[in-house]
Amino acid sequence: MKKRIFSLLLALCLLSGNCLTVFADETEPASQESTAEAMTTETQEQTQPQPILEEPAPIQPETQPQSPVSPQTEPTAPVLTPDSLSIDMDRQYPGMDKTYRAGYSGTVSDGKLRLVLPLLNQSDLSTPINVTLSAAFLTAEEKKASITSQNLDLGNGQIVEKVYLADFEIALSDSVTLGSYPVKVTIGIGDPAQAIELPFSLNAVIPQPEPPTTEPSNPTDPTTSTDPSDPSEPSNPTDPTKPDDPTEPSLPQIPTVLEIDSSHIYSGMDMAYEDGYLPRISGGVMKIVLPLKCSSALWDDKLDTSISLDTSASSPFVVENFRKTFYLESVTPKNSSEAQEVYLVTYEIQLSDERRNGTYPVTITTSGFDISGNAITTTFTLYITITDGKIEKIAQPVVDTPTAEPVVYISKTVLEPTTAQAGEGFTMTVTLKNSITTKYVRNMLVTVDTGNVQIDLEEDSNIFPIEKIDRGGEVELTLHFSTEPAIPSGKYPISFSFKYDSSKTLNLSSTGATVVEIQQPANMELVMPRFADSVSVGETVPVTFQVMNMGRSSMYNVRCVVSGFGLVPSNTGYIGTMEAGTSKNTKVELYIIALNASAGNENGPQYGNTTGTVALIYEDETGQEYSQEATFDTTVNRPVVQLPQSNTEEENEEQRVSSWWVSVSILGGVILAAVGTILFIRSKKRRGGNYL
Repeated sequence: MKKRIFSLLLALCLLSGNCLTVFADETEPASQESTAEAMTTETQEQTQPQPILEEPAPIQPETQPQSPVSPQTEPTAPVLTPDSLSIDMDRQYPGMDKTYRAGYSGTVSDGKLRLVLPLLNQSDLSTPINVTLSAAFLTAEEKKASITSQNLDLGNGQIVEKVYLADFEIALSDSVTLGSYPVKVTIGIGDPAQAIELPFSLNAVIPQPEPPTTEPSNPTDPTTSTDPSDPSEPSNPTDPTKPDDPTEPSLPQIPTVLEIDSSHIYSGMDMAYEDGYLPRISGGVMKIVLPLKCSSALWDDKLDTSISLDTSASSPFVVENFRKTFYLESVTPKNSSEAQEVYLVTYEIQLSDERRNGTYPVTITTSGFDISGNAITTTFTLYITITDGKIEKIAQPVVDTPTAEPVVYISKTVLEPTTAQAGEGFTMTVTLKNSITTKYVRNMLVTVDTGNVQIDLEEDSNIFPIEKIDRGGEVELTLHFSTEPAIPSGKYPISFSFKYDSSKTLNLSSTGATVVEIQQPANMELVMPRFADSVSVGETVPVTFQVMNMGRSSMYNVRCVVSGFGLVPSNTGYIGTMEAGTSKNTKVELYIIALNASAGNENGPQYGNTTGTVALIYEDETGQEYSQEATFDTTVNRPVVQLPQSNTEEENEEQRVSSWWVSVSILGGVILAAVGTILFIRSKKRRGGNYL
């Protein structure tokens, strides 16, 4: 019995010893691990006492990936986006005669077009790129493959880092005509899915062929003149450098003008305009043919047209929707064997059964855009003579014959600027033409009516006298207007009425009209948040920006882009479309890195002050892009090391004391239980019980 009791007590003691051992094993290594974790990078500079390891592994924030979530996967190549590359607008590279911002459009020499395309690497692309050009003057795509980024010394202390330089030399065929052509630029990195189209309007200008340098040699022939000084004067034009210099800057100044092809006869016409063409009327339908030639290319070779007709009760026209779009086409006229590139504007207008004889104006307004994006608006006024209707007492036949009376109409309108801004002024120059060549116009009064209280004529009067217009002649009238700031964007007609006498007839009259386009200016406001005075490497800082559209027009593709040394945005704060008078918020996540880990600041300090830039970018309804910037300052500090909670000697000592008392309590409980068991067995035995 005693042996059994002793064995039981021994087992209990051994069990208590194991519990103490296990508890000690659970507490002591934790303290060691906490001490090891506390000894990270630069613990020597910590003010609080820390255990020192023999070889600490310093943290190098400047070499860490920019992603705070999974730095191990960051070294993969960035995704190619439209924001990855941008054309360098402000530097002149070898082979360029000017910067892109100054209007660079390539250079032509010896039948070859050279286009230099400097692409700034904005997203640290590490892979070669492929650059492909396509344009209307190219029979096939031009491609430059495997272009690598480089650091390029431009001289004068200009060093461009990480630039992809695509230098194209394109042979031009003899069929290429002069003009300005839009060029589409496509960027790829090998994978077809990684191809993007560069969001930039690049135009290539093909100039007029230069005159042969041998032509000036004729004036130098001394045999054709008795004056010995004459042959020496033309010698200057033989200088080969003279013809080259003025050709390129003069090309962008070629105006884009729409004019009537007055010398050719097209389908539906019985004579040319110069011979007195009049719209044909047959079966109650009037057919108008207006062949238009353009001095340079229009965007998409497209021309939008509309017709303004007399809408009074006496009007002979049935009013319909006369808005149509015409495209450039090659047409062979009836009186020529050579095809002409024209916009062949044709309309068939139904006439009223109650029409009266007389002369009525028909105004055709054309609008389009040149390849630079400038609006082109021209108004043409034709006068229709109705002879198969009811007799009108004041009928005024307009037939270009010796018995006809002249009609004054607007042959051309020039606006400066072509698109007026609301709240600003503009200048309009209209050309008034005498329709016939047999009689002159005299004593003419021109009355101008804006038809809108928000457009004001800035002249002393709205009536202007013109003394005389010669037979078939023209005069120009220049007018100045102002606009109210609150006028909505749109196209507004301005009407003209003419009263005049001919050489033989009194009290003649006619009317005309032209259109001005007015645009509301962009007015966007960026509300900057309060940014933290200091941040630490490795942090992710969310920043919320408020954008307000304070203008009267909608803005499109609104976005916020953040940049700065030590500041790596994980996203672009894209908002999209903002209606007038609205406010929207956008959030950008900034990952904090060392200052010298940022591109362009490799030789700078690791920590310290930095300035962040927020660019608010947006576009108006015409596609014009605007940008405004704001800045903020902060300080980038070294990374913060999180220490364990029990990191002092006092706290460790308290933990050891607490653990000892727990062990003593457990052991005491075990001994008491054993003593109680022995006493219970002995009591049982005295009473004659049989417990064991």
